[in-house]
Amino acid sequence: MAQRKIKIKEVEDGFDGAPMWITTFVDMVSLLVTFFILLYTFSSVRPYDAFTYPKNIISTSGLFEGSAADTLVAPDDDLMLGMDLRRGSRLRHTRPVQHLRKNIEEMGQRLEEDQQLVDVREADDGLRIRFGQKASFLPGSVTPNAHLRQALRELAETAQFYPVQLVIEGHTDANFVPTQRHQDPEQLSLARARAACSVLVEEGDYPADLVALEACGDSRPRRSTARTASERTINRRVEVRLVSISQELSLATKRRADR
Repeated sequence: MAQRKIKIKEVEDGFDGAPMWITTFVDMVSLLVTFFILLYTFSSVRPYDAFTYPKNIISTSGLFEGSAADTLVAPDDDLMLGMDLRRGSRLRHTRPVQHLRKNIEEMGQRLEEDQQLVDVREADDGLRIRFGQKASFLPGSVTPNAHLRQALRELAETAQFYPVQLVIEGHTDANFVPTQRHQDPEQLSLARARAACSVLVEEGDYPADLVALEACGDSRPRRSTARTASERTINRRVEVRLVSISQELSLATKRRADR
């Protein structure tokens, strides 16, 4: 009986006087050390100092190579740095076009003091963007005001990630007065579309190759029953249609922009 009690005590306390729980403790310490080594390995002031990989890690390869001593250049096909957690890629024309409407609507709903309102609706060939009355033109003017300029910059910032062409429609009200520079409503509306295009390209960095102009004159008033000067304001405007383009045209435009 005494010999059996001795064997039971050896099992409980472990061999050589070490209790059994020490094994679990050592395993836990080993895991902690491994964890801190991984943290150190992945920590780097400069990108790509930790490791390289032959392909994007979400591809079929998933194999890491190299060491913390490597100093590397980002690969051209790195999708990880081009990833936006909400919308996908940060590269031009690489987001799914079916997400565009929601993205544009969110653009016009930001809770900012100077946020410009936009009206997004379906068009025969894509989406139509209408801006608020504050973005209208003065009578006879072709100069975009601050409200319109900001709205166009925000539109360019959003649309550049999608494979779309921007068609800018220029409009006038029914009380057109001819001038030496603009002798009919179509000329004035075209000048307004061209001025809006300049904002998109020069201030919004949108590819000029993907912008088209359309002169509508006074043929499509937004408020057809406008009788007062205030009511006619909304008709002196530009609207933008977003039309999907082919992948080939999108890639060709991107190559020209990268040159």
